[in-house]
Amino acid sequence: MEADGGREVGIDERMLYDVVWTAVEDAILDVLGTVALLVIALVVVWVGGTVAVSAGSTDGLAGGIAAVGAGVALAAIALDLVRSSGSTSDRPYARLWTSRPGNLAVRPGRDLRNI
Repeated sequence: MEADGGREVGIDERMLYDVVWTAVEDAILDVLGTVALLVIALVVVWVGGTVAVSAGSTDGLAGGIAAVGAGVALAAIALDLVRSSGSTSDRPYARLWTSRPGNLAVRPGRDLRNI
């Protein structure tokens, strides 16, 4: 494949296809993971709110408020609004532990990490 200047860029169409395929696959999985976390957060907030409103005791109220807080925190993590204070990465902490090492080498038989 040639760049606009006419120089050979050192990547063939198959390698480019594999890189684009992997990028799209990772993007789709990221969207599905975010939606799943948001649904779980919504359920936790709903249950916590229900427990807090219908609680007959202080313990029930405290548990409901804690569940609402946990659900809000989970939603913030899912939307990349928070990150760990000890993290040295630009990526939020939740994304660091969910990322796979060698994301470009997902498809069997292809090692694209040297591109």
